[in-house]
Amino acid sequence: MAIIRTEIINNWLNHKRKRFWGIVALILYTIIGFALVPVVVKNNLIDLAHDDFNRTAQIEQVEFNPYFLRLRIRGFNLLDVDNEPLISFDHFSI
Repeated sequence: MAIIRTEIINNWLNHKRKRFWGIVALILYTIIGFALVPVVVKNNLIDLAHDDFNRTAQIEQVEFNPYFLRLRIRGFNLLDVDNEPLISFDHFSI
């Protein structure tokens, strides 16, 4: 049992091997894609609407799948100066 465990550590989790860095890169890509990209997209869209158009943007949910490169935005509202909907959509997918 200890020999098998040692082989796994030496073969798969050895930081001197390319396989280890490939696994680390895949894990980071997954975490960044699923967790960080939606937050950045949502905040940047809201800031863009405020800074460039002087309008208020509301977004319910942003999803990004890094494996399929699919971006989904749900519940987008761009409000006019008098808080009336200027542009809105329930679902947008790229």
